[in-house]
Amino acid sequence: MLGGVTTSVGAVLFTAKVEAGANVVVFDLGCIGLNVIQTACMAGADKIIDVDINPAYEAMARKFGITHFINANEVEDVVDAIINLTNDGVDYILECIGNTTAMRQALECCYKGFGLIDRDRGCCCWQRD
Repeated sequence: MLGGVTTSVGAVLFTAKVEAGANVVVFDLGCIGLNVIQTACMAGADKIIDVDINPAYEAMARKFGITHFINANEVEDVVDAIINLTNDGVDYILECIGNTTAMRQALECCYKGFGLIDRDRGCCCWQRD
C-alpha cells in the first residue's frame, strides 16, 4: 500500500502539480486511484471525478473526496459525460488502470492544448499546458 501512496502523492503534487480550484478526473478506484483522489482533495481540487465500472466503489470513493462518479458501463460516452460535467474538459487527468481504452478516453476529455506529462509506475498524468 505504501507504494501506492507515494506514487499517488508524487503524481498529483509533484508531477501534475494539481492546484486549488482545478478539475481532476481519476480513472480507476484501485489502491493508486483512491490515493490520487485523496491527494487531489488535499491539494484543493474543485471537482474530483472518478471513472470506474464498479458502482459499489462510489460510496467509498466519496469518503476519499470525489465529487462525481461516472460508471463507464452506464453511460453511452465517458468522454461526453466528463465534458458535460466540466463545461469543456478537465485540468488534470490521472489514469491509474493501464487500460488503453481508458488512456484514450483520458486524453480526449482534456482541454484542447494539453500535453502528456508523465507515465510512471502505473499512473498516467495529463495537464493543461
